[in-house]
Amino acid sequence: MPKISNNELIAEARALHNDAPLIDLHCDTFCRMKKAAHFLEAKPKRHLDLPRMRETGIWAEAFSLFVHPSWGGEQKWLKIAEKTLSRIEEASRISGGKFAIAKKADEILRNRDNDITSAIIEIEGLHPLGGEISKIEEFFKRGVRI
Repeated sequence: MPKISNNELIAEARALHNDAPLIDLHCDTFCRMKKAAHFLEAKPKRHLDLPRMRETGIWAEAFSLFVHPSWGGEQKWLKIAEKTLSRIEEASRISGGKFAIAKKADEILRNRDNDITSAIIEIEGLHPLGGEISKIEEFFKRGVRI
């Protein structure tokens, strides 16, 4: 069996990594962030940022609209969820075409082909809807899928 050099092994691993989808299904980054622009900056102390996603080859990330039940009542929960979603939308708008919300699986693939990192948006529980079940449709239109 021929010996493989470290460089060859790394090249093989990168090739596999480039062909295999790398998608993480939970991240609270935008819940902790005050400004969407912070997501576009490399900050090692943060859970995740766009430069590190791109550097490591992450195709997509499921960003959570997390609202802890102790953070106020129904109206406050809804406002927190809406602000978090707005930050994700803003990050997409100001990313220079490098980050986009994917509403369908084929959008993740198309984004990958166009060097765009995808956001999948999830909501933890239904209490963030603030008791307004009609908000499900609005959140869906804005890209919430999980």
